[in-house]
Amino acid sequence: MKEHNRSLLYLSPGLILLLAAAADAWRFADTGLWGHVRHGQLMLSTGHVVRYDPYSYSAPDHLWRDYEWLSQVVLALAYNAMGVVGLKLVKFGCAAVTISFLALGVAETNATLTVQRTVLGHAALALVIHLQIRPQLFTLPLLAALMWLLERQTYRGHALSWLVVPMFALWANLHAGFIAGLAALATYSVASIITHIGEPNAAKRAARLTTITIAAAAATLVNPYGLGDWYAVAATMSNLRLIRGVLIEWMPLLTVLRTQWAQFKPGVVVFFFAPAILSALTVAVARGRRVDDIELLAVAALFGVAAFISIRNMGLAVVASIGPLAHHWTLMRDSSHEGPGLFDPVVSDATTPSGRRQNLRMVFLAAGLAAYTGFFSTRLDALANVPVGAAAYMREHNLHGNLLCWMEWGDHLIWHLAPASKVFVDGRWDTVYPVRVLRDDLDFSFGTSRTTEVLASYPHDFAVIPSGQAAYEMMMARPDWKLIYRDPVAALFARKSFGAPELSSSKVVEVAPPSRFP
Repeated sequence: MKEHNRSLLYLSPGLILLLAAAADAWRFADTGLWGHVRHGQLMLSTGHVVRYDPYSYSAPDHLWRDYEWLSQVVLALAYNAMGVVGLKLVKFGCAAVTISFLALGVAETNATLTVQRTVLGHAALALVIHLQIRPQLFTLPLLAALMWLLERQTYRGHALSWLVVPMFALWANLHAGFIAGLAALATYSVASIITHIGEPNAAKRAARLTTITIAAAAATLVNPYGLGDWYAVAATMSNLRLIRGVLIEWMPLLTVLRTQWAQFKPGVVVFFFAPAILSALTVAVARGRRVDDIELLAVAALFGVAAFISIRNMGLAVVASIGPLAHHWTLMRDSSHEGPGLFDPVVSDATTPSGRRQNLRMVFLAAGLAAYTGFFSTRLDALANVPVGAAAYMREHNLHGNLLCWMEWGDHLIWHLAPASKVFVDGRWDTVYPVRVLRDDLDFSFGTSRTTEVLASYPHDFAVIPSGQAAYEMMMARPDWKLIYRDPVAALFARKSFGAPELSSSKVVEVAPPSRFP
C-alpha cells in the first residue's frame, strides 16, 4: 500500500539527520569569511551597527549599508564562543533546518515515501556547495520554510500563514536573499490569482495573498537602514555586469561548466545536480497526468532561469523545485508503475521496532560522516588562496599603511592588519564603495592601461597582488615601487617614497603558507 501524507521528519528523523550531514559534508572558508566574522565582532564590541566604513582609505567614512549585519553577528558569536567549530555548528544547523523544511514541503505533496526519500537525497547533494559559512547560508532555510508554506497552501488547501511577515523582517537583516524570497512570494501570488479566477472564494484568496505579499515587503523595512537596505541591494544588482567577470559565483552556469570541464576540475560534478533536478522536474511535468500546481511551477521556473544566469542561484532553484518534483514524479510513477526509489532498501518506518533500529543506525552513520568530513576539526581550509605570507611579513616587520589589494583579499587583510593598516577595497563592494573605486580596482588588478592612473590617484603605501599576473609584471617595472616579499600566491610591494622598507633585499619564499581560516 502506498503511504501518502506522511513526513520523513517524523517517520525517519535519522535519515533527515544523515541527509543534513551529507549536505554539510563540504566545508571551506569563503574569501569573505574573515570580513564577516570581523564585522560581527566589531558590532559586538561597539554594541551597535557600524554605519560608516572604518577599514578603507579609498572610501574613508563612507556610508556602509550592511544588509548582512545580523548574520555577521551570529557568526561572530559562534566564533567567539567555540572558534572554527562554532562556525561549523552554525553551518550544520542551517543545513539541518533546510533539509527539515524541505522534508515538510515534500510531505505536503502526496508523494510516496519512495519519492520523498529520493528527491531529498538528491537535494542534499545539490546543496553541498551552497551551504557554506557565509550570510547566504541563512537564505536557504528561510526560502525552504517559505516554500513549505506555499506547498502547504497549494497541495493541502491551508491558507498562507501570516508567519511569512515576521519571517521577512528577520530575513532582511540576515541577507539580501530576502529579495529572492519576495520574488518567489510575488510570483506565487500572481500565478495563483490568475489560475483561480472565477472559482468560489477567488476574490478572498486574491485579497489575502496580495495583503500578505505587501505586508512581507513592508516588513523588510524593519532594519537599521530602512529603505537603505533596498538601495544597497539595488546597487548590487546594478553592478552585476561589473563583478560577473571576476567572481565565479556570479557567472552563468554554462560558462562555469565549460570552464571547469576544460580544466578537468573534479569539483565540476557538484554543478550538475541542480540542472539534473530541474531537468527531472521538466520531464515529470511533461509525463504526469495533470498540472495542479502552476503557482509552484512558476516559482521553480523563476529560480531555474536565475540558476542558469548565475550559479549563485542554483541552491535557490533546488529549494524551489523539490516540492513540485516530488508531486509530479509521484503522478508520473502512478502512470508508469516505476520501481522503488534510491533509499527504499535502507530505510524503514521509524515507528516500528525494526525501523527504530535502522533509524539509530542512520544517526551513527550521520555522526560518522560528520567526523570523516572534518566536522570536529578546528581546521578550515580556504576555497581560494589568500596572502597569508604577505600579511605575516607585514606583521613581522611592523609595517603599516594603505594597502592596494585584490578585492577578494581585502577581508583577509582586514582581519590580520586592521586597524593599523587600511585596504583599498574588500568583499563589501556595493555596500560601501562607489562604483569608480570598484572599476579602479579591476583596472589595476587586470593590468589595463589605467593602472598608472590608479596608482597616482590614491595614497597607496603598499600593494599586495597575485604573483605572476599582469599587475605584478607592471609593478616590477616601476622604479617608484619595490618588491619586498613574494611567494607563489602573493607579491608585496612598497612605495619607495613611503620610506618604510629600507630593507636590503626582497624576501622570496618558494612555498606559500597554507590558506586557512583564520
